[in-house]
Amino acid sequence: MKIQDLKKERLNLLLLKNTVVMLIPAVIVFVVIFILVRQYPVIYQMTCHDVDTLEEMQEWYQKGCYNVKVRIPSMKYTGFDYYEDGKRTGAYYYTFVKNECVFLLMKTKTPDPVLEGKTVKGRILADSISLTAMKNGFAKELGLDYDSFEAFVYPLLLSEIDYPYLENFLIWTGLILPYISAAMVILLSVVWTILPYRHPSVRQLSEFGDRRLVYQEVKSQCKNRLIQHNYNYYITDEYLLVSNPATTDFIRIDFIRYISGHIVTRRNGTQVYRLTMSNPEKMFYEKDFRSEACADEIMTVLMRLNPKIDNRTMKIFDTGLQEDAEARKPETNSTESNEEERKDTIPLEKEAAESSDI
Repeated sequence: MKIQDLKKERLNLLLLKNTVVMLIPAVIVFVVIFILVRQYPVIYQMTCHDVDTLEEMQEWYQKGCYNVKVRIPSMKYTGFDYYEDGKRTGAYYYTFVKNECVFLLMKTKTPDPVLEGKTVKGRILADSISLTAMKNGFAKELGLDYDSFEAFVYPLLLSEIDYPYLENFLIWTGLILPYISAAMVILLSVVWTILPYRHPSVRQLSEFGDRRLVYQEVKSQCKNRLIQHNYNYYITDEYLLVSNPATTDFIRIDFIRYISGHIVTRRNGTQVYRLTMSNPEKMFYEKDFRSEACADEIMTVLMRLNPKIDNRTMKIFDTGLQEDAEARKPETNSTESNEEERKDTIPLEKEAAESSDI
């Protein structure tokens, strides 16, 4: 009884099979990325964190999270620039926060004397050679000893130039987006299982009418009016269903106007039997089958259900028939030549017989 009930729900089972095929890779990607992120918190470290105080900046730096975003009310140009390959790509600015001088390396080719209300997205850096040289020169301009100057300078630099835009992009494209996509597929799989008419394979039924109603009709036909089923195809009195591992195709039989069969050799050398079903105004389908009998059965049933199908372009699957026909041509020619020779010899035989009678 249970097996019969499952057969009645064969359309749901076909869609469930498609869902499982899509779900397995999504689960694998989700689990792999989850374990990777747990072992190596690269996403957490590369994320840009909002900072309001110097204490928060220090805390993020100690945690290994160097990318921060902070709003600076006002900053002034130090007069020192940053060069890469002999070209000016940035300039050093400074601002005071709670009586501490904070230096910032801003990305610019034409430094402005003052920047107001600037939101800086940068990377926290410790002392570097270029920063030490800048602070040394800046201290001399102020007439201060370097050690005395260092006493009221914040030890960390916020560099807009060193913000890892490329690395963050790679993290998003390589980890975050696949993780989100996998999570979406897992969530949608639950929805597709509960509401099968929302499955992506059923989307094509919208061409025949209301998607939900057409799905219910096809489901009813698969239960009660199934005409032919073999291999991976199902034929009702109105639809041809071809089930593949990841998709299920729905083809309206009365839409088909032309059908033909071909043998196609794939790149790996294997041969498949391809059915081409088309209607210039509505549809075009090409379906490959490993079995010739499968393709023949489908063509026979479809032409019986829809007599308007034109199969004049149908090709015979058996490639040996053409070779046999070509092989018979020389035999036919030789037979015809023998008959002509016999016709030519008959009058001569008659003449010889008459002369012998005389």
